[in-house]
Amino acid sequence: MSGASAVSSRVAACRGAIRASTRGAREFDGTRRRDARQARMIVTQASAAPSVSEEHERWTYLQRLKITNFALVSEQTVEFERGLNVITGKSGSGKSVLLDAIAQICGSPAKEESIRADTSGAKLEATFHVATESLGMIYDVVNDQITSIASKDGKSVKPFGPDKEDKNALKISRELQYVDSNGKTKRIRSVCRINGRVVPLKALKALGDILMDFNGQGAASTLSDEGAQLALLDEWAGTKVLRQKFERLSDDLTAQFNKVKNAVELLPGEREELQAELEEYYAVDPEPLEDVALKAELRRLESSRVAVEMCGTVISTIAGEQGARGLLREAAHEVKGLIASAERRAESAAASARADGDEDAEAEPGLDEASIQGLNAALDLLYQAEKIAEEAEENVGKYAESLASSPRRREEAQARLRELERLFKALRVRSADAAIEAAQEAEQRLEAAEIGEEEREENVAELARLRRAASDCAFQLALQRREAAGALRGAVTSALADLEMAGSRFDVTLAWSPREGASEETNGNVLRIPRANEIGEDDKFVYTMRSTGLDRATFLLAAGQNEPLRPMGSIASGGEKARLMLALKMAPVMTNEPPSQNRGLVGGGVSVFDEVDSGVGGRVGARIGHALRRLTTTGSQQVLCVTHLPQVAACGDAHLIVSKAPDVDGRTTIDIRRIHERDRRVEEISQMLGIGDVQGRESAERLVDEAIAAFN
Repeated sequence: MSGASAVSSRVAACRGAIRASTRGAREFDGTRRRDARQARMIVTQASAAPSVSEEHERWTYLQRLKITNFALVSEQTVEFERGLNVITGKSGSGKSVLLDAIAQICGSPAKEESIRADTSGAKLEATFHVATESLGMIYDVVNDQITSIASKDGKSVKPFGPDKEDKNALKISRELQYVDSNGKTKRIRSVCRINGRVVPLKALKALGDILMDFNGQGAASTLSDEGAQLALLDEWAGTKVLRQKFERLSDDLTAQFNKVKNAVELLPGEREELQAELEEYYAVDPEPLEDVALKAELRRLESSRVAVEMCGTVISTIAGEQGARGLLREAAHEVKGLIASAERRAESAAASARADGDEDAEAEPGLDEASIQGLNAALDLLYQAEKIAEEAEENVGKYAESLASSPRRREEAQARLRELERLFKALRVRSADAAIEAAQEAEQRLEAAEIGEEEREENVAELARLRRAASDCAFQLALQRREAAGALRGAVTSALADLEMAGSRFDVTLAWSPREGASEETNGNVLRIPRANEIGEDDKFVYTMRSTGLDRATFLLAAGQNEPLRPMGSIASGGEKARLMLALKMAPVMTNEPPSQNRGLVGGGVSVFDEVDSGVGGRVGARIGHALRRLTTTGSQQVLCVTHLPQVAACGDAHLIVSKAPDVDGRTTIDIRRIHERDRRVEEISQMLGIGDVQGRESAERLVDEAIAAFN
């Protein structure tokens, strides 16, 4: 087959595969839509069911968490209230273990230490109550995750729906088991279920992103990041759906721009040249980094050859005609002669002495027994030296054998490298990877050139349509953000006053990044917005397009009445950052008309605060406790808060105490207990105050009474 025919065949085969894939995707998409409709019917039926309590129905919250063999927890079942749940305990008591369990049931990565030592695995089980109005969204998220996995196999799956026993209950479980414990790092496998059905881990992660809002000890530090600031603004503005829409449009726009840009018309003779290059390329068929590997191999072969020659020299020095072993044998032969001669002379001298009757005559020098023994010892050493030399020769010989390589392999490697270098010269490249890339570009260019004029016009029209859609979406997103920013400014400033930061001012700036000299015709990452002037930008410019839109957000704070507004990154106080983070979370309940009309989850979900009160004193702590309680009463939002401040603990609807103690086998275990009795709560808060039994108890009772009075 000629080069041109081969290329044409490959192109045709690729197109056939693409068409088949497209048909399969369309068929699956239709199935997916049917499944989604069925799921919505199930959820609608559930939503229409009569509620036991209208107040209860509008809450989305964590009801129960069962922990088995997780970290230092043997088995615990924790019951939560739908309001403010405070979690206290001494430093190192295991409060972070409880938060880790909640995070992992919501899809966070499992850690090696998550499984309790000497057990086969851990299990986490959680029950959430979901507001009736949020059921549709919750199960849409689950079904989207399930169907996206099934799409790889082109299968249809039964859609998820509410639990049969309790329509508002969302039951999640996750089992953790070791897959391989032989290596230094143990790998963990997760088996996840929602309402009893196995689901992928990312389905739990998707649910966790909706149900939970984690604010860890370092959460306030993220306020310095512009990306995090924009995400917080979108959360407040309720523009998450619009932001996701723009992200899809920007991806589609970039892909379509590249498609149009790569559509080419070949010059006369260029087709034949590209086909000839591809024919030569496929004849050589280089592997990635093959030239690098061949050069390294030839260097090793040359190094081995030199080493083998050196080994030959060493062996010759040891075993050659004038080598060490021969010289040692010759020396041993001479010593043996000396010994024989000495022995004969000694016997002759002894015989002469006896004949003369002088048996006490002194021995001739060198003929005494000690001298002859010394010669025998020298002979033994020469024998040993020869044996050592022989062993040395064998070891060097074995080393030479290990280095020995086939001369044929060396010739083959050199020939292959010359073949590659000829290909590199033909393709005007300098490496195998560059040759592979050049061939791919040539194939893409040939394929792009086969697109007909009608299809090319369709692609240009689709690009224009996507630009208009992206431009409109970007403008609407920017408009809603600016409207929300004004409301957020007032709400956060009010919240800061409630948190002992009266006189502080908060602001949000939003701006686009113009690209001077750029144009939509030559750059796929810019957009022109015809209505830009309406929001204070310039419609004469094109602007940098990001997946999040065109906006760059900056949060500004003036920590005092006479202080200037400064970016969050320049604020030094950790306490101020912590209070600002809490103020941002409180913002929805600081105004009667929050701008978000599509916030998504009804009932607010669950906010987790891990020591949000760090770096503040008791008076501010009381304000924080009241603010957290207000989140629950006004925002219908469950709050779980780890705290060391008694002023915060006194505000809780439920109080959990975490401690460590040895079990019956003497192993350290974490105990999580919920205390209901007023006296027990007062006792715990008194211990947190740390100011003596009588005075501490009186202060604790006052804190509890003040909290009860404030919220009743």
